[in-house]
Amino acid sequence: VTIGADQFNNWFVANIIWGKMLPNELITQIFSNWEAYHPRQMGIEMEAFQKALKYALTDEMRKRNIFL
Repeated sequence: VTIGADQFNNWFVANIIWGKMLPNELITQIFSNWEAYHPRQMGIEMEAFQKALKYALTDEMRKRNIFL
């Protein structure tokens, strides 16, 4: 989910991505979202699957030289 806020601090949902994805597909979606919205912050929920994903994402950030 990508959220935004306007000048009056009203929050809104800008984008939602859902579905079952393999880690590499999810990483591609994360970078696509970054390219589309350039968010100031990004976060990943840290459950067992997300922990494994974090390592794959860190590796991909190094490859692309883009640190989210």
